[in-house]
Amino acid sequence: MSDKPFHFKQFSIHQDQCAMKVGTDGVLLGAWAPTERASSILDIGTGTGVMAIMQAQRNPLAIITGIEIDSAAAQQANFNFESCPWLSRLHLINDNIQSYAESSTSKYDHIISNPPFYDSKQFTKAQGSEERILARHTDHLSYEELIHCVNQLLTDDGQFSVIIPMSAETKIKSLADEYKFYLSQQTNVKPSIHKKEIRVLLNFSRDEGILPVSNSITIQKGKRNEFTEEYIELTKQFYTIL
Repeated sequence: MSDKPFHFKQFSIHQDQCAMKVGTDGVLLGAWAPTERASSILDIGTGTGVMAIMQAQRNPLAIITGIEIDSAAAQQANFNFESCPWLSRLHLINDNIQSYAESSTSKYDHIISNPPFYDSKQFTKAQGSEERILARHTDHLSYEELIHCVNQLLTDDGQFSVIIPMSAETKIKSLADEYKFYLSQQTNVKPSIHKKEIRVLLNFSRDEGILPVSNSITIQKGKRNEFTEEYIELTKQFYTIL
């Protein structure tokens, strides 16, 4: 992955100090999450800060907080916040979400997360820096801990949006059910028309009576950067190549 800045239409993301670079998962969630009516948004594991900044662009009234455990990534996210047009509504916390959830008195209308998803008990850890391992593996933030923290930090009528591998769908839904989070939206993601679904976007609320909406999205028609109309429609306000 490139260390070069990633340029969007209204902002740029510097990423040379971040283990995890700007990727399709984060952009998908940042564009998809139904955060338009939220007045306060928390981005758990903000990394470069890209999803937090996307929320600032999408929602002109929201105050957005990004929390990041890795110090180098937190510093770079803060630099990206300071370099974008919406600095006054963006805040950075360098801490682990577990400690923050236990001590914070703040509550959020919407929480988003592109969490670590490799389980070291099931997968061999990817080669790379300790920071990259920290960002990609659930050792320091399991799905159980994530849902527990969301429960502590979400308002009574708040919503939670997440992107995860399809293989984790059942587990996340089961954990959400334990905390009485109810699925309101689900979008299954295919990287191309010739490949199977590998990611799923999920949105939960505390509203038991809501009827969930389910659909799917395919990113590419076949050739690299030959995007489908549905993906273009979702991300066109951000990507310069669309």
